[in-house]
Amino acid sequence: MTKAQRHAAIRERAASAIRDLYHNATPRYPSLDDEPARIFEDWFQDAAQAEIEYLQDGGAYGKDYRKTLEAPCNAGQFRSSAARAYYVRWKMQSMREERARCNSLDSRRDLVNSQWERIGELGKLHTYGRGGRTLAPADLVRTRGGSSFGMREDYCDERPIADCVDLVRIVESFNACVAGWCKGVPEMWAEYWNEYTADVDAELEPTE
Repeated sequence: MTKAQRHAAIRERAASAIRDLYHNATPRYPSLDDEPARIFEDWFQDAAQAEIEYLQDGGAYGKDYRKTLEAPCNAGQFRSSAARAYYVRWKMQSMREERARCNSLDSRRDLVNSQWERIGELGKLHTYGRGGRTLAPADLVRTRGGSSFGMREDYCDERPIADCVDLVRIVESFNACVAGWCKGVPEMWAEYWNEYTADVDAELEPTE
């Protein structure tokens, strides 16, 4: 394969990842009776919004991990400047090592681990379409007025190939992360419902 062919393949993979954003947030709903269905709607809205905010904020490391590490509650606990600097270097290196495990474009399982944390680099997350079944960063969506929208499959056509590689890593990981969350809705709901009904039963128990 020539260099030009490799670059063309990467650009096509980027376009495919962007296409896959369409309806990427289609949840698997559990079977519900009337009363649980009413409670489920409120729970689902809160759970989905919390997950979107978590994704937007950069996940476990946040948008500015170094600033977090340098805060008084972290590195600030050490007395010497050398100890504080060592702590920050050590934690930053740990983060880089974890993310380095996700650097292979062929390692789709590892991509889920952390590359999605960079999705905010591609714009603010919004839901699109009927029922909000597409969750995507604004830079990769072309709105057409009203509720009409389309994915910007040509986003990488004129961009440096290194940027295209980065986009593939981020968007494939993001799509996998969103799909995993949507697939897990019945299990998350069952856990919440069990805790909810246990709390209700506890409140109804007669007191001595």
